[in-house]
Amino acid sequence: MFNPKKILVPTDFSASSDRAVEYAADMGAAYGARVMVLHVMEENVRQCAIDYLVDYCLEDDFVTRFEREILKSANERLDRQVAALKDAGKGYIEFEIKKGDPVDTILEEQVRLGADLLVISSQGKAGSARHTLGSVTDKVVRTSGCPVLVVRT
Repeated sequence: MFNPKKILVPTDFSASSDRAVEYAADMGAAYGARVMVLHVMEENVRQCAIDYLVDYCLEDDFVTRFEREILKSANERLDRQVAALKDAGKGYIEFEIKKGDPVDTILEEQVRLGADLLVISSQGKAGSARHTLGSVTDKVVRTSGCPVLVVRT
């Protein structure tokens, strides 16, 4: 019988991801597993955009402040979510925020943590009902080094 000890659950703060976090927390409590909630900040804040429609650049200070605010907001949201789960007796839950490509970062964290189960939502913020799986979920499922539970939304 499969008995996970370390569960990794990525979140993008969508309702779908929130459901995946709940599933992971329930499984963690049931199996006595450690649950790591991971939020990946995409590196898509571009300082300059030059194309045929727009030509602009943002100052370094502005980009730095903007990224700091995003990080602060993500920390606060994860802190509240994890605290609520712990208060509900869901077991040992932590959170982490990384910056990078979501797929690569999720897979790297799975290896680094030694997670033996990934729990991920079928769709994230950019999800669409016409697709079976979101692009991040699809890539993670196809390349993960451990079992993946996809929470259907």
